[in-house]
Amino acid sequence: MATLPTPEEIMGLLRGVIDPELGNDIVDLGMARQVTVSPQGEVNITIALTTSGCPLRAQIQRDARARVIDLPGVTRVRLLGPN
Repeated sequence: MATLPTPEEIMGLLRGVIDPELGNDIVDLGMARQVTVSPQGEVNITIALTTSGCPLRAQIQRDARARVIDLPGVTRVRLLGPN
């Protein structure tokens, strides 16, 4: 069985997701708020976009998912909004 990635490792990967409008990564911008990894390999990522109607929402979400889904042990990636 593959070793699961840590939330810190996933946050590191999310630094490669750039908000095209602002030119910075979603971690430095404070958009990537929280990462949890279940024992079953389910990854939950809480992302708070700068505006609720962010026109680049789909691209940012797609990029975040693509960076995480192929990691060893990851079975599912869920992107959540802040509460």
